[in-house]
Amino acid sequence: MRKKILFWILSAICVLSAAQVPQGLNYQAVLNNAAGAPVASTTIQVSVGILSDTLTPVIVWEELHSTVKTNASGVFNLVIGTGIKQSGSAATFSDVDWTKTPLYIKIQVDYQGSWKSLGSAKLWSVPYAMATEELTGNLKKLAVTGETNDMEEALFEVKNKDGQTVFAVYNEGVRIYVDNGAKGAKGGFAIGGFGTSKTPSQNLLFVDPDSIRTYISTDTEKGAKGGFSIGGFSSAKSGIQDLLIVNADSIRAYIDRDAGKGVKGGFAVGGFESTKTPSQNLLVVNHDSIRAYIDTETAKGIKGGFAIGGFSGTKTLSQDMLFVNADSIRAYIDTNTGKGIKGGFAIGGFSNSKMPAEEYLRVTRDSTRVYLNNTSAKGTKGGFAIGGFGSSKGLPAGYMFIHPDSTRFYVRESGSGNSSTFNIIGIKLDNTLTSLLTASTDTVGIGGVLNVTNNLTVTGNINYTGQVSLIVPEVVTMEPLVITDTSAIIMGEIISDGGKPVITSGIVWSTSPRPTIDLATRTIDGTLSGQFTSTMSELTEYTTYYVRAYATNANGTGYGNEVTFSTVGVVIDIDGNWYIAGVAGTQIWMLQNLKVTHLNDGTPIPNVTDDAAWMSLSTPGYAWYNNDEITYADYGLLYNWATVNTGNLCPAGWHVPSEAEYTTVITWAGGPLVAGGVFKEAGNTHWLDPNTGAANDDYGFALLPGGLRSYMGPFSGIGESGNLWSSTKISIDPAYVSAYYNSAEVFLQTLMEGSGMSIRCVKD
Repeated sequence: MRKKILFWILSAICVLSAAQVPQGLNYQAVLNNAAGAPVASTTIQVSVGILSDTLTPVIVWEELHSTVKTNASGVFNLVIGTGIKQSGSAATFSDVDWTKTPLYIKIQVDYQGSWKSLGSAKLWSVPYAMATEELTGNLKKLAVTGETNDMEEALFEVKNKDGQTVFAVYNEGVRIYVDNGAKGAKGGFAIGGFGTSKTPSQNLLFVDPDSIRTYISTDTEKGAKGGFSIGGFSSAKSGIQDLLIVNADSIRAYIDRDAGKGVKGGFAVGGFESTKTPSQNLLVVNHDSIRAYIDTETAKGIKGGFAIGGFSGTKTLSQDMLFVNADSIRAYIDTNTGKGIKGGFAIGGFSNSKMPAEEYLRVTRDSTRVYLNNTSAKGTKGGFAIGGFGSSKGLPAGYMFIHPDSTRFYVRESGSGNSSTFNIIGIKLDNTLTSLLTASTDTVGIGGVLNVTNNLTVTGNINYTGQVSLIVPEVVTMEPLVITDTSAIIMGEIISDGGKPVITSGIVWSTSPRPTIDLATRTIDGTLSGQFTSTMSELTEYTTYYVRAYATNANGTGYGNEVTFSTVGVVIDIDGNWYIAGVAGTQIWMLQNLKVTHLNDGTPIPNVTDDAAWMSLSTPGYAWYNNDEITYADYGLLYNWATVNTGNLCPAGWHVPSEAEYTTVITWAGGPLVAGGVFKEAGNTHWLDPNTGAANDDYGFALLPGGLRSYMGPFSGIGESGNLWSSTKISIDPAYVSAYYNSAEVFLQTLMEGSGMSIRCVKD
């Protein structure tokens, strides 16, 4: 039986030299025997030929690779151009004229003592790039990935015509070089003066991980200006001096102690005179205090820099006005009746005198006290005052007392059987007033209805002419156990029968709040106290219902708390797959990831498993995660965006949501900082720990971490991220929504349309 050798070219061309035209092509293939098994761990010989024709072969270059080794999978690698020349019109591989197309590549393998031809293939545009020596046209993206550990070996370089590096990117930084000679011809971005020469090379700005340093040369002469400079008109500058130091434990600004002002250069603040006042601490900041000093001399200091003061040449004597330490903050107001001369900041009335010192506010460890003086006249307003329009006030008294075991309101007796009152007044829609509660020293009046649910002990006579409410059962409504498109199961619990036997109990519901047993939409479940279970039926899909448990005794009917929920619906795609859908705010969403393999017009969607085929795909396609349907069936399919863009991916009446529709549901879920937790399935069945924010999955959205497939083919992110395509493009890339296992946030991002992601559909 004749044997066959199968092969598959996995990669073609790679640049091997960065400084000149590359002289090699990477070649990789898989070698299988006739049975389809890999020829593993075997040394073979490979002949490579570059031909100008295949019908009448003209050999341009032929080389031999005599010791090529396959790996355990039958894969072998070699670099075309590095073998031993056998024949050909080109003297060396570098002499091959790649511009004379077409050119063909022919591969032969010496296997089991005989040469087998792997066929010939035409070389297209990638080898042609070896001859152009330049990159032209617009690039959407340029990525440089380093492989060296040498910190001094550049990952990317730009060189001038003399081969000198102008711009280089390294593992640890970016460097820009300016040569030490004459200025170069300006091209791109240049800063310089009008002369043709520049000053010698010098470090002016240095940035590394622990500091940013700016250097100023110590020469007394100013440097020749080139680039950016600040200075005065003279050609000299002052001596070197520390003016500002920033380090790990302090920021220090220095002002020299010379009486004369420094020669201005750069930035200066000062008065018009040539001298300044002696050095003095005005502001000191250290570990335990912040201190501002004002000198005790009566004359104001000579203004220089920044000053606040009145118009006179003197100021008041030194005095503590504000004192801050570890156990108190104290503000002092002097006891002199005359107001101080205003300087800096002052608050006061128009007169030149003030009231005597008096305590208004005291704060201690166990109380906060506000004092109002006992005079009937109001104080002269100055600073901050609260009062009515009259000039007098009421007598002093305690009105409200707050203590750890009580809060008390005091009502004062005013004599002759009269007293002040404490009132709670209601305001009706027509703005009329009604008394709800009135309290005096000897009576409490209730203007509404009195509902008694516990024992009432009366120690004196009580006159009441209203109607007393009877005690009804106390009931609790629980959250639904099961919700479908037409039914729901809900539990109730009778906490108390109200002192009389329960006649009947159940659940009552409506599409409006606060349903009662007057409605026909209720269940009748029994007479026993405790928990009971009711089934609501004949419900409508995608509808919000209000539900209350109830129980009735001889005194009447008691209702539990109101519970709200929305029914779900069932969606069936063209393949017959069933999906649950539910209400989210004003929208209706599918609550499971899509897994259909046909568009809704019946067109098949290809299942693309090969990475290379996926990378080159520009038409609809899908994949199971890791091409493993059995393991990852729960997560649904990963579709490229070309499938989304058909507009026919979701079942009829449904569509892939737009970016605006995602924004709406994210806002409904509480905003982007918490919506990820709201959307994610709770627990760790699918999500990795800690699954931040996904406490209960209260809304049933149950987003799964289906990961994604990159536009190059590999899969990643299962258990870590859930990613959903939108139908919207932002700039050149489509938008998608993602949530992660270690965050409660949801993120709106963009990614290349060749990537594969999950799909949720929203109802039209």
